[in-house]
Amino acid sequence: MNKLSVFAALAAAGLMFMPGAAKAFSTTACQSCHAVGYVKVGPSFKAVVAKYGNEQALAKAFESGFAVKDRKVAAADTTWAKQAPVMTTQYRMMIKGHGKEAAHALFETVKDNTFGSF
Repeated sequence: MNKLSVFAALAAAGLMFMPGAAKAFSTTACQSCHAVGYVKVGPSFKAVVAKYGNEQALAKAFESGFAVKDRKVAAADTTWAKQAPVMTTQYRMMIKGHGKEAAHALFETVKDNTFGSF
């Protein structure tokens, strides 16, 4: 390994541990159940954004354990309340421990109208 490769690897590793550095979260897996602007298996991301209003409110719900009673979309519509167990499983597998990053990615997905890493 040459010196430039070693330096690049160390720099990349250092960025991962910088205080305040945002971690990327991908919403790509979410598109199997969610769309940006229309209902699929789950509510649209636009509906989620409308209910929470800002990233911090959604992140707070994620970080508090995503209890069904705290879910603004499920609380407002019995259709989504019935789907809550499915999302609870997805939350545990993909979002738990990444609340701020996941909320940011969801809001950016709506802003950019595309799924991906943010």
